[in-house]
Amino acid sequence: MQFSSEILLNELFFLIAALVMAFHLLLYSLSKRRVWMLGGGELLRLPIIVLLAGGILLYVEGYLRLIEVEKEVSRQSNILSETMSVEDIYAFRYRGEAALNRASGRFGRFVEASYPLRRYPVLVRVYGQENNGTVRSLVEANSVMSSINLPSQPRAVEASEHLLLAFDSRTTVTSNEFNVDIGNGLFAFSRTASIGFDSPGYVIAVGVPRIGLVGEIRTAQEDPIRLTILLVAIATVLVVTANRLRSALERQKRLASEIQDREKLFRSIFDNSAAAISVMDANGKFERVNDRWTELFGYTLEDVPNPVDLSSEEDRADTRRMARSLSTGDVTAYRVERKFQRKDGTEFWGDISVRALRAADGQLKGIASLILDISGRKEVEESLLHRDRLLTGLADALAKLLEFREGIGSAMPDALSTIGWAANVDRVYIFEEHYDESVDGEVISMRYEWVAPNVTAQLHNPD
Repeated sequence: MQFSSEILLNELFFLIAALVMAFHLLLYSLSKRRVWMLGGGELLRLPIIVLLAGGILLYVEGYLRLIEVEKEVSRQSNILSETMSVEDIYAFRYRGEAALNRASGRFGRFVEASYPLRRYPVLVRVYGQENNGTVRSLVEANSVMSSINLPSQPRAVEASEHLLLAFDSRTTVTSNEFNVDIGNGLFAFSRTASIGFDSPGYVIAVGVPRIGLVGEIRTAQEDPIRLTILLVAIATVLVVTANRLRSALERQKRLASEIQDREKLFRSIFDNSAAAISVMDANGKFERVNDRWTELFGYTLEDVPNPVDLSSEEDRADTRRMARSLSTGDVTAYRVERKFQRKDGTEFWGDISVRALRAADGQLKGIASLILDISGRKEVEESLLHRDRLLTGLADALAKLLEFREGIGSAMPDALSTIGWAANVDRVYIFEEHYDESVDGEVISMRYEWVAPNVTAQLHNPD
């Protein structure tokens, strides 16, 4: 059977395919603009594949339903050609009233009994061919009409090629007809009994109009369309979900890599820092110390004492107070210079910065501290301070000596006292070099002396 393929192409499917592709183009555009991370080219490839598969399934389902309809009309045509008697055909041909009534009744019953189970429209006609080749339509029925259409006289028709072929064929002929008299649709022609030796015969035509055939095929294609829509929806959800998960995993990997890099950087800074760094838990127990901390204090992580005990005796009360302030949240961080005590008992000056480590809810999670050894700086500061005091004392003493009015002996005690307090010493002496006749030479003698309170003077000590 020759049949145009457009009858198998579903317009609704193409409309749905266009809408699906437009929707996926929108998703692809949003994804490319990084509005939503929904996916890449697979947003276009996957629906195309599903739609192509759905189109093939749609075509195959339509074709199979077309074959079923063809078999149905062929079966009905064969049944009617075998059940119609010569008497019935004679009655339709020559119009005897009594015979025509009986033939019409039997024909109606036969036609109704032979209709297919599916209620698509079916046309049934009986054609007869005269000796001169003229083909006439004798009677007509269809599944929509409740009565048989019996014209007053057999109507001459313009026979198609396949109808003429059926008059000379012993098998059923099926064709796609585009004929004004016969109709537009799928028809099956079966030759039936002849009347007389000179009659070419009669043909039973059973056909489905094109509109009914298209409707039947479209009905058969509804399930493939639904399946295609479902598969596209599932594929879209899977693609979007997979890409969202992939984006989340990639983001997680990037974050993990950044965390690892930061951890490496922190470890490098922590381990190689010139400052002594330590981390304690919320209870003040040391959890981690770097090499510089161990070198500075002499303790390891296993034998380190309570943090307060690392401060010198005079600073421990202040250390406890600041620890309580960190714990209660009164302060979040502080920096101070104080003395610390090593494992061997020696002390050193340190510049300590302490910060509380808190969770998002404000709960104390730990304490981090950083200590710089400033002993050398403190020694320099002390030396400079001592020098400044001494210079200031010498200047003041010189001023007092220059301002004496009653003799240098009266101004000397105040001048030596100023020098003694400035130098932070217990005694200050002034010696004089002079000639001693008893030894007949130069000698050095103590001429002036200052002593701090509670210190015995030696100026008049003959020894």
